[in-house]
Amino acid sequence: MTTLSTPFLDTLLADGVITASHHDAARARLAHATSEPFDSLGSALFWLAGENIVTDEEMEEMEEVSLRDAAFASNATRVQALDEYEDCLFEQFDREEAERIRATPWHQRHRPWLIAGGVAVLAAGLVWFLQPARVPPACDDDAVVKTLRSALHTAESRTLQANPMLRRDSRPNYLLTEFESIQELGYLKQARVRGCLATASLDGHRQPFAFEVRQGESGNGFRIEGGNARLLQARYRQVDADGQREVTPAP
Repeated sequence: MTTLSTPFLDTLLADGVITASHHDAARARLAHATSEPFDSLGSALFWLAGENIVTDEEMEEMEEVSLRDAAFASNATRVQALDEYEDCLFEQFDREEAERIRATPWHQRHRPWLIAGGVAVLAAGLVWFLQPARVPPACDDDAVVKTLRSALHTAESRTLQANPMLRRDSRPNYLLTEFESIQELGYLKQARVRGCLATASLDGHRQPFAFEVRQGESGNGFRIEGGNARLLQARYRQVDADGQREVTPAP
């Protein structure tokens, strides 16, 4: 039996993120290691998935539990681990994209859509104002969809300005982005904020796209803000039919 110290694995086990069988299998895999080959809860989870100790189905179940129990303090470790796990995925995408670019002739280089660091990621930090209204437009309102496309297109233009070596003729046209399966996650009546989730599609690439339509700071219009799909789903899962946030007692 190895005497290796495994604080990250131990924390995941203690807080119910992984099972004892996962923990035992991981320690057996690390029998000859001198230290854990990761430096965070999320990177530990990423390693477990990469080693097939935690299956894809178990990762999906973990995600569902994190959404269902979002209001519980006991869920904090799971949420943190999943957030850090997503960061590891983005880092992996960045590395793979860098390797792809290095292996591609210069005149053919361009970044495919949905790569970490690309326009879809940049758009999450953008804010766009819509026409004045008493309540936020519906998630699938034509003005909302048009504004989303404009936001992506403008972000792409800024990317090209910041990277003049990128070939403009090899870049996708973000004004052609399609937003499919648009759904409302919930509506916070007092704050006048509508949570939305859609699937963004362009050039054969598809990705979940979450956003909120909320009242502008001036009170005279509304704006769209990109967001994390999992976090927005958890937030609006607690909103009742009257647009009020439900208070869930601690377990």
